[in-house]
Amino acid sequence: DRLAQLGTMAAGIAHEIRNPLSAMLGAVELQSLPITPEQKTSSLRILKEEVLRLDEILTGLLEYSSPRAKSARCRWLEVFDRVAKLMRPDLPDTLQLSRTGPEVELAVPGTHFQQILINLLRNAARAAASGPPEGARPAVAVTLSVIGDSALVVVADNGPGIPRDLLPQLFIPFSSRSAGGTGLGLATVRRLAELYGGRAWAENAPRGARFLVELPLA
Repeated sequence: DRLAQLGTMAAGIAHEIRNPLSAMLGAVELQSLPITPEQKTSSLRILKEEVLRLDEILTGLLEYSSPRAKSARCRWLEVFDRVAKLMRPDLPDTLQLSRTGPEVELAVPGTHFQQILINLLRNAARAAASGPPEGARPAVAVTLSVIGDSALVVVADNGPGIPRDLLPQLFIPFSSRSAGGTGLGLATVRRLAELYGGRAWAENAPRGARFLVELPLA
């Protein structure tokens, strides 16, 4: 099983890197042809976009492969409000984003909890925008509840849900890449949760999907 996961990850890395390289090669070859200034500008823009795309993939790989636990704590509501403000310009204008839960401190540094939230919210926003119920606005709800000495963070969307055959693969790097994603977001969420003795998993709800992360309280 471990070997199969490594094979999936290696194939995913090759696929993700090959796509930008192919686009970059095409843009470079275009420069040697008699093209208009507009075409030249367009091909240079493609080059820049694909270089940034490669950088995003490599940054994601580094974040996934070598996270280090830090002795710190954070107030989850403060981190959520900061993340919501940072992400708002990139979220669909029609998206309803809500959060509920008591003010508690997590035994997780704010930077790592912020990364968990960003990855989950990006994933949920894409899902909600792809297929909310007829007549409804896309919505993402984040809730936190206290269970013993742990906090359970749930990010729920009202999208079409997760295909059953994809559920076991969701947190494997590159195995379930969504449009616009790097294939590492959910894998990084689980990696960071486990770094602090927590866990992360997903399930379908009556409408949409729920991503759950259990983290220690401070």
